[in-house]
Amino acid sequence: MAKQGGQAAKSLTRHTVALVAATITALLGMTMALSAFIVLGSFLDLERKTVGTNLERCLSALEDERIRLDRVLRDWAYWDDSYRFVGGEFPEYVELNLAEETFLNLRVDAVIFLDEAGRKLRADYRALPPGRQGAEALADLERAILGGGVLARACRDDEPVGGLMALKEGPFLAVAYPIHSSLIREPPRGSLVMGFFLDEERVRAISDRLKLDLRILPDRAALAAEGLPPESLAEFDAKGRTTRALSRSEIRGYEGLDDIEGRPRFVLELREPRDLYARGLATILTFFGFLAAAGIAAIGLGLVFTRRVILSRIIGLHDEVLAIRDERDLSRRVTPRGEDEIGALGLAVNELLDTLQKAQREKERAREELKAMNSALENRVRDRTAELARSNESLRELVEEKEQSERDLENLLRQDHLTGIASRAEFEERLDQAIARARRRGERAGLILMDLDRFKEINDSMGHAAGDRLLQAVAKRLSAGMRREDTVARWGGDEFTIVIAEILMASDVGMVAEKIRIALEPPFTIDAEELSASASIGIAIYPEDGQDAETLMKRADMAMYRAKGEGGGKARFYEPEMDAEIYERLSVGNLLRRALEREEFRLCYQPQQDLRSGRIVGVEALLRWKSAILGDIPPDRFIPVAERTGLIVPIGEWALRRACETAARWFRDGGGEIVISVNISPRQFREKELVATIGRILDETGLEPRLLNIEITEGVLMDGEWGARKVLEDLRALGLSISIDDFGVGYSSLSYLKEFPIQSLKIDKSFMTGIAERGSNLSIVKAIISLGKNMRLEVVAEGTENEAELAVLRDNGCDIAQGFCISRPLEEGAAAAFLAGHGAIGRHAAAREAASGEAAARAAAAKAREGG
Repeated sequence: MAKQGGQAAKSLTRHTVALVAATITALLGMTMALSAFIVLGSFLDLERKTVGTNLERCLSALEDERIRLDRVLRDWAYWDDSYRFVGGEFPEYVELNLAEETFLNLRVDAVIFLDEAGRKLRADYRALPPGRQGAEALADLERAILGGGVLARACRDDEPVGGLMALKEGPFLAVAYPIHSSLIREPPRGSLVMGFFLDEERVRAISDRLKLDLRILPDRAALAAEGLPPESLAEFDAKGRTTRALSRSEIRGYEGLDDIEGRPRFVLELREPRDLYARGLATILTFFGFLAAAGIAAIGLGLVFTRRVILSRIIGLHDEVLAIRDERDLSRRVTPRGEDEIGALGLAVNELLDTLQKAQREKERAREELKAMNSALENRVRDRTAELARSNESLRELVEEKEQSERDLENLLRQDHLTGIASRAEFEERLDQAIARARRRGERAGLILMDLDRFKEINDSMGHAAGDRLLQAVAKRLSAGMRREDTVARWGGDEFTIVIAEILMASDVGMVAEKIRIALEPPFTIDAEELSASASIGIAIYPEDGQDAETLMKRADMAMYRAKGEGGGKARFYEPEMDAEIYERLSVGNLLRRALEREEFRLCYQPQQDLRSGRIVGVEALLRWKSAILGDIPPDRFIPVAERTGLIVPIGEWALRRACETAARWFRDGGGEIVISVNISPRQFREKELVATIGRILDETGLEPRLLNIEITEGVLMDGEWGARKVLEDLRALGLSISIDDFGVGYSSLSYLKEFPIQSLKIDKSFMTGIAERGSNLSIVKAIISLGKNMRLEVVAEGTENEAELAVLRDNGCDIAQGFCISRPLEEGAAAAFLAGHGAIGRHAAAREAASGEAAARAAAAKAREGG
């Protein structure tokens, strides 16, 4: 037994020593290899990234050169003198502008003018450096430009073109721009080409600026000449970039450059010293030396510690365990050695022996307990099975309740909560289905979008609850008249949509729209009151008006707004010119946003004559707009757009201030008391600060309030009775007067004339037609004049065209006339001269106005030239 113990001890010692030495050696080797891989790999990655970053800087520098050339060329190409030169109108242009110093200042080698067909009109070049074979190089350049390349197509495509060109003498950076006038209204007359050679001098200048060693190689073949291995060439072909370390001291980066046709052509080469690699290699070598020394010391110390502290105790414990095994005496115990892990191992062996003794005694008892446990387990399984059956039944009931809730929720989503008809989501699904079915069968599908006219008035006057009941009644009538395969849905607010499926002709949808109009004619009884409802209807047909639901909805909406713009109560099919109308409104709206700051608005003044005395007693300020892009735009085109976009508020404030300044100046310069009338739009009237704004303008301009007359339309009076009354009373409190413009064409009741603080009525010019011939409009004009007299209101007739109409108005007691018979709208200076000629203002005031008008015209012309 002792001999076996000694052999075991020696074997354990040898194996332990070998294991410790091998473990430490392996750890040191792995640490050194992993460190070399990570550290050196990190330095190499950082080196490649640095080269890539510097290549990006070089590309950016080349792009800066192209951008500089592009900016210079754009200025020349949009120069009116260039436009005149290529049109043959300014031949001396080149001699005046393309001197040698011009090339030096612009830093270009060539300037070439081409006509619309791409033919050369004029070519000028800077003297080329020796050794380039100047004439041959320029001939090569002209052949490349005039040979049908992309530069010659710049005018035809009306787009700038630029990039690198491969010439025998090296890369040439060229940009071509179509030549336009400064306003860009006419098509281009030709192209202007500028460019320069990226020769060694220019590349060296870029290198010096970036502090990098940069070259441009002619093509990919030069890479093979540089000695790049196949794997680097493959990487360059795949990614357009590669790097190669030539030695421990130098690394090169290569970046592909496309020519002007988009074909890979040139190669950008960057040479850099390998400072990062050298630092990384030195760091790794130092670290390896330190690890080697530490590893040798660790092996020695580990062997000594293992032998003296661990192995001797493990061998003793091993011998005692073998003795217990051989004697099969479970009552014996080993001697614990120390309080560390080896001592704990001895205690664990003793506990194991205790456990073995107990296990033998409990073996029989465990058999009996196992039988009892098996019987109890069988009983619990039976009980648990019954519980699971009951739980499954409860779960099935919960699932059925959940499915019913989901069905109820889906029904709610498919129905509009207010009207009970299809919801917006259900409508969109039905429309998609109708389009798909019509596409499969070669049929048509119709889409109707309708909006109730003047629904807001019902909401404002009777309340939202009454409005909701009206929507419910309308939905009921619409649903009653539709086929089963059609879908009536509420789109939102007071808008309804109808999908007409399975139709053969577009006229079928028109018949449905007429049916809807007739169905809405009988009045609705809401809260014991009868309400009339009409609708503006827009119609779009698949496939003529659109191939998808979104397009059909957009075009039905255009048609609906056309119907609403024509007074409502109508149905309109979509027509292609509606797209042009929308585009025009957008164009006018975009230009309106800059018109004020560009000072494109002006005021004209139309005189008003007192028919009793013949004196000129007032003028109406009329807004005019001359766009720098579209020219003169009539008010009926831009006023509605300004009203819808809200721009009418700042525009109207400008017009009011300008009119007050003019009237105040006439009054201060010794003029008579000329009343100036200014229109206030409905959108302006609803502004909370309207009264304060008018008061501030009167204070700042110094105009007497009694010399200002504010004109509003009848529709303003219907926009909330008490709100309108308060604003009008506050305006009257300022001391100015108020007129109702275009009287007779609105829908206000006569009671408003009594309730509101109104001083005058303006007869709409549409009623003036035919009054001299005693036409039907004469009765209307007489009635309005009589109404004004009875209510003690001043009556103004606008649109008076001739002396016969003037005589009729005078005979019937009209107070004031305005129209071409008296004067057309006049510019400010001309208006002052007219007023002076009729004794309304002093002549020196008229002269001053004329001079200021001429100065303003000169300033506007100068501003337009600057803008050009």
